[in-house]
Amino acid sequence: MSEQVRPVTLQRQSQQLHSALDSWHDRPTTLDGTSANVGHSSIPDIHVDETFWAGTGDTTDVPMEFIPFESLVEDLPLMADVRINHADESIAEHALPEPLSLPGDLEDLLRHYREIICPAMMPTINPSQNPWLQVYLPLALQTPRSAATSALLHAILAVAIQHKAKIEGQVSSSVSVHSAKHRAYTLSLLQGILSERHCPDDHADRHAMLAASMSLITIDVFSGNKESCNTYLKLARTVLHGTGGETWWKSSLKSSILYQTFKCYEMVASTARSHAAAPNSPESTRSWSSDSPGTSPGGEKMQFTARENHENDRGGFNYMSHYTLDTSFGISLHTMALLDKTIRLVDKTVSSPGACSPSGQHFHLADEVEHDLYSVLSNPELLSAPIVQHKIQCFDDTPWKSSTTLPTVIADELTENHMWAFHYGVILFYHRAVRLPTRKDHFSENMQLLVSKLFDHLENIDCLTSDTDVRPANTLWPGFVAACEAINTDLRHRALIWFARAAKHKIGNISQAKDLVMDIWRRVDRQNFSNSGHNASAAGTAGLGPVDWRVVMEESGFGTMLT
Repeated sequence: MSEQVRPVTLQRQSQQLHSALDSWHDRPTTLDGTSANVGHSSIPDIHVDETFWAGTGDTTDVPMEFIPFESLVEDLPLMADVRINHADESIAEHALPEPLSLPGDLEDLLRHYREIICPAMMPTINPSQNPWLQVYLPLALQTPRSAATSALLHAILAVAIQHKAKIEGQVSSSVSVHSAKHRAYTLSLLQGILSERHCPDDHADRHAMLAASMSLITIDVFSGNKESCNTYLKLARTVLHGTGGETWWKSSLKSSILYQTFKCYEMVASTARSHAAAPNSPESTRSWSSDSPGTSPGGEKMQFTARENHENDRGGFNYMSHYTLDTSFGISLHTMALLDKTIRLVDKTVSSPGACSPSGQHFHLADEVEHDLYSVLSNPELLSAPIVQHKIQCFDDTPWKSSTTLPTVIADELTENHMWAFHYGVILFYHRAVRLPTRKDHFSENMQLLVSKLFDHLENIDCLTSDTDVRPANTLWPGFVAACEAINTDLRHRALIWFARAAKHKIGNISQAKDLVMDIWRRVDRQNFSNSGHNASAAGTAGLGPVDWRVVMEESGFGTMLT
């Protein structure tokens, strides 16, 4: 068989992907907001027969060239030259590798994703509410295959290959090559769909495109790669805007679940910026108050009055008709709305030409956000306000069983502690990021107490799950924020103990985050010692340290998602 084989490096694929994204980003969409109705009656119990592979194409001729593994940083994905057969422009008919070519058979990889990775993605113990188990995996295994669902399956396999090898202590160059190959296929398939400049009519394909884009972020989270997350966020954002925008993605339960997951990733990534996003850039938080920045769904320019801008600044997360982030990420709706307001306030403050003399409106909004953040501490009911629980299993009346169950009272306690940890994290972020000149923080003397309170809740979670098979996801963002702000030595010790426990999940971004925290501590102590002339640990025991962790992240090129 004579075929033209063209080498495609991951770097070149990233450049091509950026080109495709740029051509899609401004494409107007006029899709209706009808509910998604994906008919997937049942899913196999991780038993895949030969019919599953029918029509997936032959991938036996996919040569690989790669940099010697020894020259790479341990635990980072291999930046291999992945050769993909492009003689057929359909990208080998959504080709998937033969099961026997994988490190372990396909069934083991999918079982690992289902039983180990899916629970580890979610901080609460609730399989029926787990989007990775109930939405991602059924979409990936849906037949007949499409480019979108195949892209999602490749991404899932890449995550499973990498994590399974880490759990078993068998990380090698071969494993990294296999994972990189699947990631390359995911990128190629999504790039092919985007280059067609046509929105898929099938709702399942739209869901799979967004899920695949976000799963690329998961690959980096599990591997510890800190270079690609922003690219994958841009990809996910482009898919979202190009397949109906906010209106469509909030129109049904399944769509909203994926939309909220993306929104959470987007907001967590936004907290790492020490600068404001440009007003019309894809990163601008204001874009989420309409289908696209500054335009109506029909594409015409929208004129914002001062009142409308004020309402946008007040927050845009009160629209969820079926909120799910309380179970999937351990974030209450109240806290998420306040984080949204804080990010908007930060962007407004930093980007305002008159930041040296902030307006009365800025002061008012800052006071309002601060008051709402602290009012929860005296009125906990605001945090745990009842939210309607929606069953999200989309394929079967009987959800997959979890290998480990907990009494309801314990599961609820875990959820509550995650919510409190995240809320304290938002308070700390507010005080770090909202730097209005001439403003005196009312609660600055309590910052180290807030760090301690946050670790109380993270340690409660560990207490409730130690010596059990239950391994809920790490609540990395609040833990990271608290660790960065820890000045007292005892708080730093608590942070390191928490990182050590979290590292047992074998997720790469944990060790990356810990290394960054240690760098921040060294900088804080050097500056405190230089300023005070005595032991750094005695300096600044109240308030926040002199080093902004967001600046350190940018200087170090740390781009790993803190989820």
